[in-house]
Amino acid sequence: MSKGTTHRTVRVEDDLWFAAKEKADAEGTKLSDVLRDALRAYITTGADTASGAQPQHSRSQPTSATKAPESRAG
Repeated sequence: MSKGTTHRTVRVEDDLWFAAKEKADAEGTKLSDVLRDALRAYITTGADTASGAQPQHSRSQPTSATKAPESRAG
């Protein structure tokens, strides 16, 4: 753990967590570093809201990583 950081608890879907961890490991970095960078980008840029993109943190809208595949009849 980095000096001056506090241990936090967050809820993240397993498939998202493990995919991010796998990518971070492949890039030779720590997932906590990736998360800190993502949080910094989130608070310092308005690109997502300026472009009209919907935020991915809504509880009512599952992300593509957690959506169940649609079944097709026939």
